[in-house]
Amino acid sequence: MPPRRNKPYPSRTTAGRREYHLRKRYGITVRDRDELLRRQRGRCAGCRRARGWKKVVDHNHRTKKVRGILCHHCNLILGHAKDNANTLRRLACYLEK
Repeated sequence: MPPRRNKPYPSRTTAGRREYHLRKRYGITVRDRDELLRRQRGRCAGCRRARGWKKVVDHNHRTKKVRGILCHHCNLILGHAKDNANTLRRLACYLEK
């Protein structure tokens, strides 16, 4: 069996992989992500959770523009709703019944 080849990360450290992933996927740096999180006061932009949450960079799939930092759960909700604001509004009204 041939040796497994790793992706060409600029660094094999966790920080290097994180930087590579953010740049390649979203066009931002770790500093950019940290600044977004600072502006959000360390909270998820969706549920406002402050602690114990996995941070996910949220972006518009059409324009590729970064919208903010969400927790994993809020990101899944947007994904299941296919980023459709009308669907989310209808669900919010449904919950308030």
